[in-house]
Amino acid sequence: EFNVTSKANDDDEQRKRYEEEIFDFGSSSSMFLPLTTVAIVNLFAFVWGLYSLFLCGGGLCIELMLAGFAVVNCLPIYEAMMLRKDDGKLPNRVCFSAGILALVLIVSGYFFLK
Repeated sequence: EFNVTSKANDDDEQRKRYEEEIFDFGSSSSMFLPLTTVAIVNLFAFVWGLYSLFLCGGGLCIELMLAGFAVVNCLPIYEAMMLRKDDGKLPNRVCFSAGILALVLIVSGYFFLK
């Protein structure tokens, strides 16, 4: 049996975000955890690459450009994590869990790949 439901949206704030072409991360979904974790790891890789380029004279320019491209593509996620105060921001539970998971991945990668 197929139930017909109304897809009309009565939330004015959500409609305003849609018209301004702003991502809406308000609903908690398991899809946001890996997305946010990868965004945090990419930001760490970009910052670490800049550090090694300027202070250590590393020659990983192509890798740094790739990490920079990933960081630019993740800007809406960073905005939803830190800057937004409306209902469309990422839930705090997802941000905290992604931060812990990213920390575990970075530390384990440091010890296993060293």
